[in-house]
Amino acid sequence: MDEISKGYDKETLDKLHNVELEIMKDFSDICEANQLEYFLCYGTLLGCVRHQGFIPWDDDVDVAMTREDYEKLQQIMKDHPKYSLLSTDLVPEYMSIVTHFQKKGTQFISHYSRHIKCDFGINIDIFIVDKISKKEGQRKKAIIYTYFLRRMLFLLGTPFPHIPLKGWKKTVSSIICYIGHYCLKILHFTPYKIYQLFTKYATQSRKEIETDLCIFGEKLDESIVIDRDDLYPLKKMKFEQYEFFVPNNYNSILTNDYGDYMKIPDKENQINHAPFFIDFGDENN
Repeated sequence: MDEISKGYDKETLDKLHNVELEIMKDFSDICEANQLEYFLCYGTLLGCVRHQGFIPWDDDVDVAMTREDYEKLQQIMKDHPKYSLLSTDLVPEYMSIVTHFQKKGTQFISHYSRHIKCDFGINIDIFIVDKISKKEGQRKKAIIYTYFLRRMLFLLGTPFPHIPLKGWKKTVSSIICYIGHYCLKILHFTPYKIYQLFTKYATQSRKEIETDLCIFGEKLDESIVIDRDDLYPLKKMKFEQYEFFVPNNYNSILTNDYGDYMKIPDKENQINHAPFFIDFGDENN
């Protein structure tokens, strides 16, 4: 295995899970104290349902909240003594549409982000839920534009993204990504500029009354759309020793994302990627 695909030793992964669980609990408490709604999503929701906690080999935490509540969270978290938010609208050098809710005094630097001049801490990922128009043309345009803008933003950060292909397809894709990275640099694209374009298309239906919900940028089709009846009302489920909010019809959402989500993947597909550098900081904090 190369340095980017190596996994964790059990002690380090267990320690990381403990810190992430601490962050999740504090995040949940902050949201509930300020009447902000959130819910577990993607692999963390899958772990909650299938394992009643972390997927044993997984190394990150995914939550989602509406843009309105996320913007309130940004205000609440200003000058917080223990946690900070890392997002491109707050830190222009950061290159992702996903916000990090991260613990101060820690470090978690991936292989892909080690050349980016940001303070990366141990964190949970916040995905923003936006409104999406029911008008077919506007809907398709928003899905397509946000999908490619998200990938442009990531490509700006590294000429060597992870490509889940093999053989000549991987070689060709790697060459295209390498060329694309330096073309973006030559054309003076910045993370903030791409993020602003992404946000423009993600929020264009914000004032419409009749809309659906989605997390833009994840896929290039209608599978990003979330049925309101599947999402609400949110309910709590056990995750490790705590309870966190999950979608009302999590079965429908997980089936949409993963198919037969209760099936345990083969050992070779139980993948995680240990970071380039990790520092748990002062463990008494």
